[in-house]
Order: sequence, then C-alpha cells, then structure tokens
Amino acid sequence: MNLSLPWGVVAFAAGWCWRKVEKALFYKTYLHSHRRWTSSHGLGSFWEPLGEHLECSVYLAESTDPHPQVSKIALRAKQGTVNRFECVFEGRGMGVKYQDRIIAVDVDETPAVFKLNNQPVCELVDVTDDRVRFSLDTYRFRQGSIELSDGRNILIPEGMTQTLTQTSTFNSQWSERWDMHWNLDAVKFAKQELEIYWRWFGSFSCSGIYVPVADGGPKYAAPWVRVGAKVIGWVMSIPWLVTAQFWLAIWSGMWVLDQDDRLRWRWRKP
Repeated sequence: MNLSLPWGVVAFAAGWCWRKVEKALFYKTYLHSHRRWTSSHGLGSFWEPLGEHLECSVYLAESTDPHPQVSKIALRAKQGTVNRFECVFEGRGMGVKYQDRIIAVDVDETPAVFKLNNQPVCELVDVTDDRVRFSLDTYRFRQGSIELSDGRNILIPEGMTQTLTQTSTFNSQWSERWDMHWNLDAVKFAKQELEIYWRWFGSFSCSGIYVPVADGGPKYAAPWVRVGAKVIGWVMSIPWLVTAQFWLAIWSGMWVLDQDDRLRWRWRKP
C-alpha cells in the first residue's frame, strides 16, 4: 500500500515554522529601527510656530502607515491659554487642493490633536521622463485667527507655503513583513557605517577614526601589513558580506544598535 505525503500540509507547516523563526530573528531590530524613525518623523517630533501664540506639528499620512491612514495636526500654546483658534489647512497636489477647517478652544501647553480627514494619503502617483508626481506637494494655513484669554482677536498672517520633501519615498528604506511596513533607516545607516569601516581598514582617515590596529597599538604598521589589511577590508566591504556581518553581530547578542544607529559592544558604556 503506497502512502503519499500530504505536501500541502507539509508546506503549510514549513511556512508557519519559517515565519516564527523569521520573526524571532528580525522583529526586535525592525521594531527598534521603526521606532527611531517614528520618534523623528511622527506627530509631535517637530514643532513650528503658528503666529506668536501657537505652535503646531503636522503629520501627513503615508502609504506605509498602518490603517487607518489619516493625516493629523497637533496644536499647543506657547504660554498661557488661547480661548479659540480657527484656520483652514490647505494641502495641494496633482492640481487639486484639499481643505480642512480647524476649530480649537481652550488651547494650552497640552497638545490638542485633530484629524485632517480631507487630506489624501501622501504617496507616489506617477513617474514620467521629466517629473515625479505625488498626491500631495505642499500645504499652508489660511484665514487663521486667535482669540486670546483677555478677549483680543488677532488675525494670523498667511505663512509661507510648505513644500514636502518626500523623504520617505526618495531616501528611506522600507520592508513589508508581518502585515506591516517597517522603516529600516537605522539598519541601513548601521550597515553603511560598517562598510565605511572596512573600506578604510588599512588606511588612515583625516580624523584618525579608522585605523587597522587596536587602541594603544603601534601608530604605523609595515607596508605589507597595510596592503594585506586593505585586501581584507575590500573583501569584507562587499555588500552581502556587510549584511551578513551586521545580522550575525545582532544575533550574537554581543552587539546592539546605539542611539546614533551604529553597532556598539553591548557592555560598552554609551
């Protein structure tokens, strides 16, 4: 009697096991990198003045955000309390303008958050030979007015139009895993630093950072030693080897990403 293996069940079990192993290997580092990006790009990470009495922080939703993808703005008073604030937030892109009216009362130093429901998700729409087009290119505040605690009403002059740099699309590195988009800029930077280290291995930079000998060792090595070190550095700076070195260092538990997104010996004081 011939028994056939249930290949579908085997493939499902193998895939399930691999996803568990993959998450155990990569999840913590992905989470660290994504949190680093969020802390410097998320709502509240940067504040800009909105007249003399208020400041605001704007976050425009991107296609890599988890659902629901909604743009937001946070407002807070520089000091004291603003009785009432009213303005129109206007975003523009693809020849269309999108407006949201914002009305806030009793604004103090505690941030007040509002959704910008009319703003589209900021994403790449079209690429042609002469230009790249996004769903949103600029934004500005219009018809702003403030009522102070003493009853005075102040009109806020319309400020300059803010042009979006689209950094996430042009410069950031993203990976989609576990039903989420992860920003890997910290991982990318750490690998770049590792590659730079190996490319300078056997040489001396102007700052003296990259040297082929340990701290306290001889200042100058013999020519044949430097040539050998350069060969080793060239081999070790090959991109796929740099990637392997990075992950092996993380998985060993002896190296961690520091606050500057560089590999650091775990037991070394920051």
